Amino acid sequence: MKKTLSTIKLIIFQLICVTVVFAQYQPTASSNNSISSKASIIGFTKNDFKSDSHFTIGCEANDGTMFFGNYDGAVSYDGNNWRKIFLPNNSSIYSLVKTSNGEIYAGGYNDFGILKKDVFGKYAFHSMVNQLKLSNRNFENIWRANSIGEHIILMSYNELIIIHKNVATIVNAPKTFIYGSQIGNNYFIQDVEKGFLSLNLASKKLEQVFPPNYFQDEVTSAILPTTVPNEILIVTRSGKIFSGNTLTQKVKFLKAVFSDSEIDQLNCAIHKDGDLYLLGTLSTKLLWYDYKNNTISQNPDFQNSIKNNPIINLFQTSKGDLWILKNNGLNFLTYRSSYQNIYDKASIFDILIKNKKIYLATNQGVFFSQLPENIMSGNFDFKPIPKLKGQAWAVQSFGDDIIASHNIGILKITDNGYQKISTQAGFWKLTPIKNKSGWYLGSNYNGVYLVKNIGENWLIQNKINGFNESTRDIVADKIPNTYWVCHGYKGVFRIRIDNDYQRVESIENYTNTNGFKSPFNINVHHYNGGIVFTTNTGIYQFDESTNTFTPFETLNKVLNPIKNVRRIFQSNGKTWAIEDDELGFFTDKSSSFEKNLFLNLKGIFNKGMEIVLPFENEKVFVGTHDGLFLYNTQKTKPLQPALTQLSRMCYSIAQTENDLPINNGNNEVIIPNGAETIRLEFCVPQLISNIGIQYCYKLNNDEKDWSNWTANPFKEYTNLSPGKYEFSVKSRNLSGLEAAPMTMIFVIKPKWYQTNFAYFIYVLVSFFGLRHLYLTIKERIDNEHIKTRIEIEKSKKLVELELERLKLREDKAQIDKYTEELDRDIIVKSKELANYTSMLSQKSEVFQEIKVDLQELKTLLKSDESKKKLFEIYKKLNSQKIGNDFIEIFDVNFEKVNHDFFKKLKSISPELSQRELRLCAFVKMNFSNKQISPLLNISARGVETARLKIRKKLLVPHEESLSVFLEKVGTN
Repeated sequence: MKKTLSTIKLIIFQLICVTVVFAQYQPTASSNNSISSKASIIGFTKNDFKSDSHFTIGCEANDGTMFFGNYDGAVSYDGNNWRKIFLPNNSSIYSLVKTSNGEIYAGGYNDFGILKKDVFGKYAFHSMVNQLKLSNRNFENIWRANSIGEHIILMSYNELIIIHKNVATIVNAPKTFIYGSQIGNNYFIQDVEKGFLSLNLASKKLEQVFPPNYFQDEVTSAILPTTVPNEILIVTRSGKIFSGNTLTQKVKFLKAVFSDSEIDQLNCAIHKDGDLYLLGTLSTKLLWYDYKNNTISQNPDFQNSIKNNPIINLFQTSKGDLWILKNNGLNFLTYRSSYQNIYDKASIFDILIKNKKIYLATNQGVFFSQLPENIMSGNFDFKPIPKLKGQAWAVQSFGDDIIASHNIGILKITDNGYQKISTQAGFWKLTPIKNKSGWYLGSNYNGVYLVKNIGENWLIQNKINGFNESTRDIVADKIPNTYWVCHGYKGVFRIRIDNDYQRVESIENYTNTNGFKSPFNINVHHYNGGIVFTTNTGIYQFDESTNTFTPFETLNKVLNPIKNVRRIFQSNGKTWAIEDDELGFFTDKSSSFEKNLFLNLKGIFNKGMEIVLPFENEKVFVGTHDGLFLYNTQKTKPLQPALTQLSRMCYSIAQTENDLPINNGNNEVIIPNGAETIRLEFCVPQLISNIGIQYCYKLNNDEKDWSNWTANPFKEYTNLSPGKYEFSVKSRNLSGLEAAPMTMIFVIKPKWYQTNFAYFIYVLVSFFGLRHLYLTIKERIDNEHIKTRIEIEKSKKLVELELERLKLREDKAQIDKYTEELDRDIIVKSKELANYTSMLSQKSEVFQEIKVDLQELKTLLKSDESKKKLFEIYKKLNSQKIGNDFIEIFDVNFEKVNHDFFKKLKSISPELSQRELRLCAFVKMNFSNKQISPLLNISARGVETARLKIRKKLLVPHEESLSVFLEKVGTN
C-alpha cells in the first residue's frame, strides 16, 4: 500500500513539475474582443527577466504588477523592470494568489507567506509559517493557493491548510490530493481515492461531489465555471472535457480535444469570456473551446511565436489580457491594442476600398484582399495582382474600373491581372477634369497627359505640351482648366491649359518672393471648398488680388506653424493632417489636434506620399513603409484608472549606489548632502501591453516645463543643490491612453554650514560685524581729521623735500653724464691699449727677426772690425726690447680698463702666476699665440702650453674656449 501511494505521488510530482497549472477562475470585465479581434503578442526570454525560464504560476496585484513563479522562486514585472524574489530556503514557488484585501500569497517547499514591498519599493517574501505555528510541520510543496472571502486555502499532496484570521486549520487528504480550484465561493478538489470533493468552509470538512469512477481515473487540468447554474467544466490532462452538475452529481462527457492518434497533453485551461475557454497543450497549441457549440478551434494569432515551447500555464489579467507561461519564457497576448499591422510585406502608397475588397498600391506592385466581416479581426489575405511587380503609386476607382498608376504606365486592374493602357511610363495618378466627362489629367514624371475613358476603353490621347516638370502634387483650381502644381524644390506652379487640353497656355512660378518663406517642401490640398498650401513655416492661402500667398490663420491656430504639415484632408467631420511625421485629427467641435493614438507611426511614413483612408465605424487605414496599419479611433475607457508609479529611487556617492526608502509611509524622501547623482525609476503597471509606454517629467524648483515624452523609464539629476524638490512624472502609451501623474518630494540635506541655524549665526555675525565696522569707520573718520592737520604740516616738509629731490636729480644727471663720459673714455683707452700692445708685439717680432738676421750675418763676416761693429748694433737692439717696465705699465692700464679682472681670476684659482694672469689678459684682448709670444718672450708653442695649464687651473669646461670663458669673467 505504501509503495502504491509513493508511486502515485511520484507520478503526480513529475506531471506537476513539467506542467504545473493554475486553473483558479479569474473574473474579468466582459469583453467583446474575445475572438473577434486580432491579438498582439510580445515575447519575453531569459535575457529579459534574468531568471529561470520555466514558469509555473501567474498572479496580478491591484496596481497591475505581475508575479510569476519559477524554479528560482518568483519574478515581479511592473511594465519596465523585472525583479527576482527568493524564499529563505531558495525553493521554487508553485502557487500564487491575490486575497480579497489585495495581498499576494506565495507557496513553496515547507513555506508560504506574503509578497510585500519593502521601504525601497522592492517586493520581498515574508514567511507566515512561524506566525501560524506550523514551523515543525512537513507539508512539503504548496502546489495551489486560492482565496475565498477571508479564507486562504493552500493545497499540498497530503493536506489543505485553511487560514482564517491568522489561524491555520489542517484538513488531511483521504488519500492524495492531485488538483484543487475555486469557482466563485466554492472550492473543489480531486483526491486519488475519493474523486471530486468540495470543501465546506464552515465545518472545514470535505464533502463528496463526484465519485472517482465518473472520470475513469483521469487527472484534472482545470475546473472552470460555465454559464449554466450549478454546472462546472472539468478538463483533464488527456484532453477530455466533461460537464458536471454539482446538485444532481451527474457528469457528462462533452469533447475529446485530441484524436486517438495524437500524443499530447492538455496542461491548463482558463475561462476567457462567456462560453469561450482557452486551452494550453504540451505540444505548444493554444486552443479555443466553445462550450455552447461544443467545438474546438486553434488560435492562429501566435502559433508561430511559441513553436516547440510547451505551454505550462495561462493567466488572464483583470483587463482581459493573457499571459502564456511556457517551458522556456513568457508571452503576453492582448486584444486591447487600438491598431494592427495587417500587412507588412511592402511599402504602401495608396489604398482603395471597392466592392468589399481593399487594394494597395505598393513598391512591389498592387495587392488586394477581401474585407473580412469584422475588419478588426485582422483576417486579411492579401494577394498580388498576377504578373504585376514594381512601383505602383496610386490605385483609383473610376466608374466600374480600377486604375493603377505605375512606374510602367497606367494600368486597368482586375483580380486576375492587368491591362496596360499607355506606352508612356512613369505616372503618379489620374485627376478628373471638371465638366469634361471621361477626361482625366494624367500626372507624369515629366509633365501631364490627357487621358480619356470611352466606354470600357482607356487611352492616352496626347501629352499636354509646354510643361515638363513632375506633377505628382497637383490640385485643380476653381478657375476652369487651371491647376496648382507643387515641386519639392522649385516652389509652386500655376498652369493654365487650353480648352482642348493640347498645350499649357501660361505658367506662373511662385517662390519665396511671393509670400512663402522658402520654396522647398510645399504641398497643395483642398480644404473647406478652397485650396491651402502647407510648408515648413505654416499654412498659406492664395490672395488673387495681390498675387501673393498669405498665412491661413484658421489652420495655423490648430496646427503648429513651425512644423512641416505635408497632408491635410477632411472626412466625416474630422480634419486629418500629418504634422512633422505625426498623424492626427481635429473635429469641427474641438480644435485640439489629437495625435496620441498614432504615435507609433512617427518616422515610418512615406514622406510626401502619405496615405490615410478613414473607414466606417471610426476605423482608419494608414499606409507606411512598414506596411498597412488599421486603427480603431473609438475612445474606450480603461477598465481601471492607470497611475504612474515610482519603482526605485537611489543616489550615488563616489560611484556607489544607495537605494532610498520610497515606500516609507509618506511621500517625502531625505537624501544626504554630497549626492552626486539622483536616479528616479518609474513604471505604470496598468498600461502593460504591446503598445510602447512614454514618460514625461518635471522637477519643480529646477525645471519650469514638462520634459519631452521619452521611452526611458528613468531620470537622473546630478549635483543638485540642497533644498526641497518636488518631482512629478506622468505616462502614456502609444494608443494615447494617459496615466495619472505621481509626485515625489525629496529633500537634499544641507551640510552644517548650510542649515538654518548656521544662517542665523551668519546673520548675528553679520550684524555685529556691521556694527563693529560702523564704529571702526567712525573712529577712522575722527582720526582722519587729526591726520589731516598733521598732513598739512607734512606737506610743507614734503615741498622742501621735493625741492631737495629736484636738486638731487640734477646732481644725479651730472653724475650719469660723467659716468657715460668715463665709460666712453674707458672704451677709447681699451682700444688704445689694445692697439699699443699690438704694435709693440709687432715691433718685438721685427726686432726678433733682425736679431736672427744679425746672427746669420755674424757667421758670414771675416774681419774683427766688422764683427765688432755688428756686436754694437746687436747691443743697441737689446737695449730697445720690451722689458718688465712695459709689462708693469700694461698691467696698470689693463686694470684701469678691466676693473678687478686679475682679482677675479685669482679668486677662481689663486695658483695663477703673474705671467699667467698677463697671458689671460692678452687672450681676453683676442691676441693670437703669435702676437702673445713676443710680448712674453716665449715661443708660440710655449704660449699654447701655458694656455693649457691655465685652462686646468681655471677648470674651464672642455666644450668652452678659453677666450669665451675669460670674457664671461670680465663681464661678471
